[in-house]
Amino acid sequence: QYSDFIRSVEYACKNAGYYLNIFLAEHTPESIEKQIQALMRYNVDGIILDPSLLRDPSDSLCEMIRHQSIPIVSTDQINNQALPNAILPDHKKGAYIAAEHLLELGHTSIGLITGPDSLSITASMVQGYREALEAYYIPFAEDKIYCGSYYLQTGYSGAEQLINEHGISAVITASDAIAYGVYQYAN
Repeated sequence: QYSDFIRSVEYACKNAGYYLNIFLAEHTPESIEKQIQALMRYNVDGIILDPSLLRDPSDSLCEMIRHQSIPIVSTDQINNQALPNAILPDHKKGAYIAAEHLLELGHTSIGLITGPDSLSITASMVQGYREALEAYYIPFAEDKIYCGSYYLQTGYSGAEQLINEHGISAVITASDAIAYGVYQYAN
């Protein structure tokens, strides 16, 4: 959960003698660039950036981050680029573990709802999902994958399509927002 992530970061900062301030920006590159510039004026010691909900990331944002005088740690890629100081999750392994867990529970028709198919994150998740299915001798079906943006509507629409057209009994999602959309549809 995201709250666990924030709690862990806050704990690590406190143990290192720093305070954690959380700032929310709109999900546009321009908004994030302005927020980073504002934080630089406050003389912060470092920035942790979560670009997971960023709409239409720009190359100028990547360049701006690369040229800052303080460390900026990114928790994900931007435009399929790992930035310096990036701490990247293993999306392939995560999808594999999730699929394996569902397979061990007896599910044989599992869907995957993820972000845009143009992202390397999506390709990694699909690969992990596919490898888990193949390890359990379940045929991989491309049509049990639904790609969209990282928003509630993607989860809702994806669940609706995968359940109605393919009769899935379980689903793996790429984000909490997508998972909440699935939850809304299930209700």
